[in-house]
Amino acid sequence: MAGRVWTRRELIRRGALLAGLSPLALAAACSSDNNNGGGGSGGNTGTSTGGSSGPQEELTGPLNVLAWDGYDNPDVLAGFKERYGVDINYKYHGGDPKLVSLLQQDPTGWDVVNPDNDWVSRLVDLDLIQSIDLADYPHVQENFEPFRNFEPFTVNGSAYAVPTRFGINGFIYNKDDITADQAADAFFIWDPSYAGKVSMVDWFDLYIALVGLYMGNTTPEAMSQDQLDQVIDKLIELKPNITAIHTDRSDIEADLTNGESTVGWGGGTSDMATALKVDQQPVEVSIPNQGALIWTEGLCITKGTQHLATAKAYLDYMTEAQTLAHMAWNDTLQIQVVNPKVEDYLTPDQYSALGLEEATQWFDNPNVILQRQAPDIDAWGKAWERFKSA
Repeated sequence: MAGRVWTRRELIRRGALLAGLSPLALAAACSSDNNNGGGGSGGNTGTSTGGSSGPQEELTGPLNVLAWDGYDNPDVLAGFKERYGVDINYKYHGGDPKLVSLLQQDPTGWDVVNPDNDWVSRLVDLDLIQSIDLADYPHVQENFEPFRNFEPFTVNGSAYAVPTRFGINGFIYNKDDITADQAADAFFIWDPSYAGKVSMVDWFDLYIALVGLYMGNTTPEAMSQDQLDQVIDKLIELKPNITAIHTDRSDIEADLTNGESTVGWGGGTSDMATALKVDQQPVEVSIPNQGALIWTEGLCITKGTQHLATAKAYLDYMTEAQTLAHMAWNDTLQIQVVNPKVEDYLTPDQYSALGLEEATQWFDNPNVILQRQAPDIDAWGKAWERFKSA
């Protein structure tokens, strides 16, 4: 975002993608361009002032962070600089495949990256991130229980990320046009009465997994080619009802606001719905009977970091409740975070509006599942192109 001023709706965008191997509770039991400079490792140095568990050593910088929206929050950046005396260079990556591409292009130019949970194992396989010791990040143990030892961030017995934010991918519906009972059936959006009224975004692994889930595949990443073809055929049946396949999820929010659509599908449902409610829009979230997906993102330290101690200090800082409270609720973004102790820094109305009081119901819902990346993700990409071109 170098030099660019983003609108509120541009900043409230892109919930990452999840679909599922197992309920989140079981996972627990098992265990845009906005930058002040992209890569590069020169710059300021600082001395740690010793946060709650920060390193007691000289830190180098600036720290180069490749992340989703919100990590450039001025309060977050200023708080880190004030504590450690090190600047953060932030760049919005625009999606996990772009994150991978940017990191591969310049593996030593980035210190911390911010993927969705189903992309962590891909980064490990590509040898782009390093393992971490969760004992270095004690605030993680303050998280909602599923995020304290988050199994999707563990590969071959080693942890590779600390969780930060999460949310639901289901439906946002206009309460003036759709009832809760109607929205409880995931297949309601295929009804001809919703012609041109279903807004979505161009995220292939999200929607393929969602429709696979709706069609009874509780581990959609393991679908056979025949099952994948059936999912694409079902998506093609939906095309007359699609308002648009947007490139940016903020357009879903805009469609619901201006009446172009009555249903927002996927794209970070829960946080978009919170923002729309703040704007006094008559919307509600539906987790349909067939299921929904929880997205989760985290922070990883790259293999090529030039500022390891600073990166570790940053991960510790970003897991603190006060920092996450700045991320959860500000003038441009309202989004769910993994540490419930943010309640100490938010108003009761803010905490309630984020739905954090009900979060455990999501974790306990057997129909709310996590995504695993399909072994042949390229086949999914090709299948999605068949849907779009149909």
